[in-house]
Amino acid sequence: WFSKIPGVKTETYEVAPDRPNVIARIEGESPYPRLACLGHMDTVPAGEGWTKNPFGGEIEQGRLYGRGATDMKGGLAVAMMALKNVALSGKKLKESFLVCATMDEEGVEMLGALDVVAKKLVEKDTFLIACEPSGLKRGVEHKGVIWYELITNGIPSHAGNPKVGANAIYAMCEAQVALKKAFDGMSEESVRVGRPTVTVSRMGGAQDECCARPGEM
Repeated sequence: WFSKIPGVKTETYEVAPDRPNVIARIEGESPYPRLACLGHMDTVPAGEGWTKNPFGGEIEQGRLYGRGATDMKGGLAVAMMALKNVALSGKKLKESFLVCATMDEEGVEMLGALDVVAKKLVEKDTFLIACEPSGLKRGVEHKGVIWYELITNGIPSHAGNPKVGANAIYAMCEAQVALKKAFDGMSEESVRVGRPTVTVSRMGGAQDECCARPGEM
């Protein structure tokens, strides 16, 4: 689609097997600072309860139905049309304009976005527009994210005599409470996005019929 637009340079970078990022750009008089619209191509799993084909892209009464129609095929389509309209306007840009269509935004590692940064397509001085759905409201600040993995180790013991061991799952629970208290006590706060937060997204423990083993979050 991009390759058919005059004046648009298109590149693909395979980030994972058969899963590329697609980068389209209009070159400006100066490559920096550049404007980049960022949109992802992947979706969360389809899930149950659909009355239409979640990957069918059906249009009914002016509405598109399917997994990812809003998050974020809608935003990606807007970015694509913006680039096309600028290209067809014939105006020479002072700085380059990019649309970065990335893979794996819904994945744990966000490999597509990280690859865009690693290839220096987006840098500290880039003006970035994230096209995530926002109810058509403009946002000028976004929370960053840091992923942590905590592991607590215990001492195995028989379930009928736990005092001779140490339950790693209990230790993990205490660690979670301490972590939340630490974040709740932070004084930093943004007018737009509020205070720093911590979210425990997964916790697991391994044990056999008589022994408690390390818990993992």
